Amino acid sequence: MSPITVVVADNEPAGHRACESVLRRERDIRIVAHVNHHDEALLAALEIKPRVMLCGRRFAAVADYLLFETLHEKCPNTLILFWTDADRDANELIVPLAKGAGGFIDRAQLRRDLSRALRGLNKGEAWVPRSILGLVGKRMTT
Repeated sequence: MSPITVVVADNEPAGHRACESVLRRERDIRIVAHVNHHDEALLAALEIKPRVMLCGRRFAAVADYLLFETLHEKCPNTLILFWTDADRDANELIVPLAKGAGGFIDRAQLRRDLSRALRGLNKGEAWVPRSILGLVGKRMTT
């Protein structure tokens, strides 16, 4: 079985280090690139064709998540997972999901949940807390 390939996209070195720390021990998940800018993220996705683009929310929020929309259009096989801080308003988290993200993870839970989230996305699962699912459903019907 080939590993789940991941590009980590964030403009904060701490984000790269946190992901590297969690994933370096995983045999079935491999970070194939670290990028710091949106243009690098898109180029990496087009050239490397990773299974997952893993982004910091603040990094991705620049230009109203245009990166997610572009990735979804140009690299439909690359899944998107982003991390965020727990204090985010749930309504703010729906926007990146609507723009193409397959899920998100609380930054404080990276160590506990990141590998599981990546494996879940790889299997076709959305990775969102149940509390958000109600809001997503409500938004879809209005």
